[in-house]
Amino acid sequence: LFAEKVLKIKQAMPHACIACDVIVGFNGETEEEFLSTYQFIEELPISYLHVFTYSERPDTYALKMQGKIPVAERRERSKKLQQLSDAKKMAFYKENTDYLASVLWESDNQNGYIGGFSDNYIRVKTRFQESLVNTISTVTLKSLENDAYIV
Repeated sequence: LFAEKVLKIKQAMPHACIACDVIVGFNGETEEEFLSTYQFIEELPISYLHVFTYSERPDTYALKMQGKIPVAERRERSKKLQQLSDAKKMAFYKENTDYLASVLWESDNQNGYIGGFSDNYIRVKTRFQESLVNTISTVTLKSLENDAYIV
């Protein structure tokens, strides 16, 4: 059902940014289940992930569950999903080259640049101009450098 919804959204809105929250390393998660989750996410047109490593919380039912995953293994699984997220985010950014985007410019001047996010949540930077602060402008995403388009 989830895969169907993601594909339907991307069909209707090809430039849509779709992010997912993923908890990894929950008690009882087998290596096979983790690999299945990884493959499922890898095959979907997800734009990026918020990866959370399971950690114990006092007074929760999960503390009583069997199949505790060693912390080192949880971290390793989390790292793999974060790497997948980074690759998916870069692919999503590249798919949006030449996209005409509305950008909300934020009020920070970092090393002579102002940053913002496009209407589909892509990081964009341009030379700082006070007049851009807290405004929206339309730009064409052309030059991708590191994790942002420079316009």
